[in-house]
Amino acid sequence: MKMSNEVNEVMKAFMEFQQEVVNPVKDTKGYGYKYAKLDSVVDVVKEAMSGKGLSFNQEVGYDEKGNILVTTNIFHESGQWLSFGPVGLPKDTGKSMSDVQGAGSSITYARRYSLAAATGLASEEDVDGSNSRGSRKSANNNSSRSSKKTETATQKQIATINEWLESDNADKVKKMLKQEGYRGMKHIASTSESKVEELIKKIDKEVS
Repeated sequence: MKMSNEVNEVMKAFMEFQQEVVNPVKDTKGYGYKYAKLDSVVDVVKEAMSGKGLSFNQEVGYDEKGNILVTTNIFHESGQWLSFGPVGLPKDTGKSMSDVQGAGSSITYARRYSLAAATGLASEEDVDGSNSRGSRKSANNNSSRSSKKTETATQKQIATINEWLESDNADKVKKMLKQEGYRGMKHIASTSESKVEELIKKIDKEVS
């Protein structure tokens, strides 16, 4: 996170914003979960920022590997600002998509993910919350085993699969997940990081 030299005004307004903003309605179905589309996230943010001297923009860029990078900036009328990110995601490389379509799909997902994270919103159902709570409880009950616990899927891995599930390759990806024995995103989120990485490589080989 980056910020202007002075942040007293922007932080005061941002705190007021966060007290008023509400999570967007999650009315779009994903693979075993629901999420709010980008326009829904933008709408609730703009509504809550109204009258507080706040505004935002999102910068899109690329790294040396071609991954999409999105940075969300929060501005205050005083000239003070906050900058969050960047959030990085790989470009959607589905066979049925052109390079432009693939980039557009990834940018849309990254913008939603970045804006929600910067403003403290939940734009998706918590697919791994129950697993995390269970892991913490287990660690508290038996700390000697916690260091040996297998790490579960990372947020980046979950985001990558979610992006595919919102792309033109969604049906193909759902079919592959079913063939691999996954019952939904909660199941994937509770799977070991190494196994999910293998799954991502298989999917990427099929859709790219």
